[in-house]
Amino acid sequence: MKKPTGTNMVEFKQAIKRFQSGETHDICAIGLRFGTDELALLKELPEVPALNVAHTTVCDADMEFLASLLGLYSLDLTQTRVTDKGLRYLKDHPTLVELYPNKLRFSNEGLQVLLTIPNLRGLHLWNTYTTDETCKTLAKLTNLETLSLDATLVTDRGIRLLCPLKKLKILKNRRLSDQLRRT
Repeated sequence: MKKPTGTNMVEFKQAIKRFQSGETHDICAIGLRFGTDELALLKELPEVPALNVAHTTVCDADMEFLASLLGLYSLDLTQTRVTDKGLRYLKDHPTLVELYPNKLRFSNEGLQVLLTIPNLRGLHLWNTYTTDETCKTLAKLTNLETLSLDATLVTDRGIRLLCPLKKLKILKNRRLSDQLRRT
């Protein structure tokens, strides 16, 4: 993990202050370079219900800490440095409801961890290496209400494999191949 700049610390403190004042319901740290000082600020909070660390330097080593945050129900890890190793810390997470591992590169091992999250209702897999084969595993996430498969390799065949998801209300699947054709 790189040492963050002073500006990052100021911006992160402002995000926490907005959260504590009730101005926002989440802590948004998009694009900031994280260090141990920033993470320590989160531990001082009684609970962190929603955390957006998209496009930050958050990595596998930070995930044990992030997974330990009290009351965490939404976690956006879009385009961070988290891999299968970091996702393991989310195993059996009791409060996590919404997960955004967009643009992460994880294997079937990482996907298996998602099966252990009992309250997972929303999963956003935009621009991940998700295929029709992956949909067989996703179909086991029977509590899912929202599933985003935009910019993946999932075809109509894979979508049909998701039929066991009886609670699914929102399914997004604008295929990568469709997007490439338009450009």
